[in-house]
Amino acid sequence: MKLLLLIIISLVLMLEYHVVIRTNHILKETESRMKVYYDLLSDEIQQKLKKSHDKRYDYEYLYGCLMQKEYDKCENYLKEKCTSIGPQTSIIYTGYGAVDYLIGKNVDRCRENNIKVTFNVEMHESPIEENEFFVLLANLLDNAVEAALKCIDERFVEIRMHEMSSLFRLYIANSYVEEPVKAGKRLVSIKNDGGNHGWGLESVKDMVKKYHGTIDIIYESKKFVVDIVFMC
Repeated sequence: MKLLLLIIISLVLMLEYHVVIRTNHILKETESRMKVYYDLLSDEIQQKLKKSHDKRYDYEYLYGCLMQKEYDKCENYLKEKCTSIGPQTSIIYTGYGAVDYLIGKNVDRCRENNIKVTFNVEMHESPIEENEFFVLLANLLDNAVEAALKCIDERFVEIRMHEMSSLFRLYIANSYVEEPVKAGKRLVSIKNDGGNHGWGLESVKDMVKKYHGTIDIIYESKKFVVDIVFMC
């Protein structure tokens, strides 16, 4: 009887240990991704503040040239400014600044790397807590773009977000070349990143479960699909 009790206690402790390890991996993955996007957002904000600060001097210079009737200087200055403007970030509007920024950055990243990207975004209200939706979306987009980057021939990423009556659907598809490998119930790849790859998708599954949503993961014919539905 004592032996049976010890075995049961050992099994319970082992299960708890695995839960702690899994949670720790997911938290580390989430923290890493959030730090990357926090740094990107901070840099973007700083650049915008700097441009806003310098813009008044542009206006003062142009005003001075106009007052002196030096129209050629105005024309040349504006021409130089316009040609020096780089490609603009794709404009997405969901009403949530961080989500707009996240989608826009990934769309631009696809275009810069010759990945065919299509997106159809109709979002007026986050189906879950905004910060958690950001992490969920960041995990999925990072995985999708990374997988498409490895493809040689067909490269594509598709993003769909729709509100349908009382439902919210998030659909992300991408091309892939490396067949996913399962470690237990977890999908992993051969990417060399200290064994953390694949925990982002586990984080997504946990969030979907937390908010009583459904998630379908399909991969066949070199197309990987994550299809999530939340009740609004």
